[in-house]
Amino acid sequence: MILSSEITRKRVKYLKKIVKEGKEEVLRVLRVDSTQGYIDLSKKSVKVEEVEDFKETYHKSKKVDTIMKNLAIKTGKELEWLYQNIAWPLYKTHGHAFEAFKECLK
Repeated sequence: MILSSEITRKRVKYLKKIVKEGKEEVLRVLRVDSTQGYIDLSKKSVKVEEVEDFKETYHKSKKVDTIMKNLAIKTGKELEWLYQNIAWPLYKTHGHAFEAFKECLK
């Protein structure tokens, strides 16, 4: 959930001009309420220079997820098991599993 006060710092007459359904946005997690299942998000607190870094990390993560899903299909292993035993250790050692996969291809 994103509060209207967390969308922008500017005064806006119509929120539909800023927020469009189906559009991907970079947001910051403010709070997680696990009892009610809510995640409070903020667009306002994300700095402009952070957006490109987050988008790059997101795209790398999508590529890693695709690799892991294909690996799960080909090996017959559970996706969760593959993440725990392959991907998460690569994140710890290389900063991002995508970087480790790139190194393997060299």
